[in-house]
Amino acid sequence: MTHTFRHIILFMPLLLLASCVSEVDWPRDKVTSGEGSFSLSLSAGGLNAEVETRADGDKWRKLTDVEASGYQVTLTHAGETLWGPKAFGDIIDRDCTQPAGTGYVVSGGNCTAEEAESGWGQPHYSGQSEPFEVKNGETTPVEVKCRMQNAGFCVVFDQTFTDRFPTTYAVTTNDARSLRFDADNAAVFEDNTLQGGAIAYYNMEADGKRTVSLIVTGANDWDRVRLEKDIVMEPGKLYRLLVRVGGENGKMGLSITYDSEFDVVENEIVVD
Repeated sequence: MTHTFRHIILFMPLLLLASCVSEVDWPRDKVTSGEGSFSLSLSAGGLNAEVETRADGDKWRKLTDVEASGYQVTLTHAGETLWGPKAFGDIIDRDCTQPAGTGYVVSGGNCTAEEAESGWGQPHYSGQSEPFEVKNGETTPVEVKCRMQNAGFCVVFDQTFTDRFPTTYAVTTNDARSLRFDADNAAVFEDNTLQGGAIAYYNMEADGKRTVSLIVTGANDWDRVRLEKDIVMEPGKLYRLLVRVGGENGKMGLSITYDSEFDVVENEIVVD
């Protein structure tokens, strides 16, 4: 078959997360005579499109053929895996033709949790369809909404900070990966949109959040500072950490903002 018409709809909102699609109370094991199929179609959209605001969080856009090609897709029925994980681009008509019955579920994701936190990591999107029915002689459209399951953060060094420490400064994660943000990979924003710089991605813990410990350092010929700070991240958000000098008596501060609107979080550290 050609790939101009496929058999799964994958959707993705950017940097926004809710829980996975809830399941309907279907009978999971009903299979009848005959066969049917579920439809495959994709629409245009870019993974690097402008981030949606939280107010638009219920809006979804279809992935392009290229975007979805690397997604791993699995089909199950009554809790039994029928096929997969299989790359979306490798799915054929026969995969989407199944015995008529209820309780089918399609799930998909762009990477594993291990891959999402390897090195600097990457965004991890996954989700599953509502349980659906394959009807004899008919084609059923299937929708898989893939949400971002992890979170990321980047670092911006304010000029007040770089003026005070013009050559030696950094933010380092205090965990097994020990990721370092400095002048070479600091985030660059234009019109409140991220244009470049390193992003560190973290998976969530069992409680749905992730605490990351940071160490901020700066040094010059007459001064040296070291700040330690824990930040709590929630899935589906990109956090922008701003390291600055300001406030009374020139205290050091670490401000934390997040998501597409970069609303200020009530979370800051200052030292003398």
